[in-house]
Amino acid sequence: MRAADGPAREVWVAPAKVNLWLAVGPRRADGFHEVDTCYQAIDLADRIVISRSSEGTGLDCVVAGEFSAGVPEAEGNLAARAARLLAARTGHDLRVAIEIEKRVPAGAGLAGASSDAAAVLLALARRFAVPDPEHTLGDLAAELGADVPFFLVGGTQRAGGIGDQLRPGTAPAERWGILVWPGVVVPTGEAYGWLDAERGDEADRALPPSLGGGRGNDFEAVVGHRVPAAGRTLEVLAAGPARLARMSGSGSASFALYASEADREGDLPRIRDEMTDLAGARLWPFECVGHGVRPVHPRRSNLAAR
Repeated sequence: MRAADGPAREVWVAPAKVNLWLAVGPRRADGFHEVDTCYQAIDLADRIVISRSSEGTGLDCVVAGEFSAGVPEAEGNLAARAARLLAARTGHDLRVAIEIEKRVPAGAGLAGASSDAAAVLLALARRFAVPDPEHTLGDLAAELGADVPFFLVGGTQRAGGIGDQLRPGTAPAERWGILVWPGVVVPTGEAYGWLDAERGDEADRALPPSLGGGRGNDFEAVVGHRVPAAGRTLEVLAAGPARLARMSGSGSASFALYASEADREGDLPRIRDEMTDLAGARLWPFECVGHGVRPVHPRRSNLAAR
């Protein structure tokens, strides 16, 4: 088997995503649900450092950072699984160390783990000299998770299937946003279970033939009811001058988009004041970005977490 080549150390940005809308259809035979959604990458991002293994062989994967608590390391991490999968499919030895600085909270509907996995896939594909890696990793990404293929492309993408069938979407004119995580975790599987239970006999309903950004997010009511802090977060954001306020994914985080940077900055004090009753809540001003995972030039490494 061939060993991985490439630079001794490189840094990658793994951006979070929000869902401009999310409609959930019936559960499929494989246990997943059909969805119609629009992903939008934002500049809140994990930082991934990939280097040659200090022991010269094998795979090391460690996790640090503000939101590292509870995130698995080694073989339990999705990024490590991505590395193993790509090496197995390409016939390469893994002689790399992966360091993940978690700046995106888990269980928030922001798909940080999926973005980390996409960064490792693309970084190692370039090391292994996989031809045209941005366009040849889609199947491997889909094996790892429904959100992973999006981060190979990034920007704004309309998604069908289980979230893996992508086509370019229209970027929102309101590219300035505020993201709030209420300090609580909502496991994705539980959220889908709550939604199915709420729908009862309607759980097998088909997705509507046409869907637009005015639809909202099907998880907002059920997650807001089961997790009051998540519902409160969305209410606070929606009460201001934002053009759009949504829960992201299956929660718990919500976001608001504004017509101008000035509108966003003007609303920040209000939101900070109203979120003080939620212990552990975090707030980030953000901008929508037109890229997915990407390497960071050494001279720009201070931007890796934006």
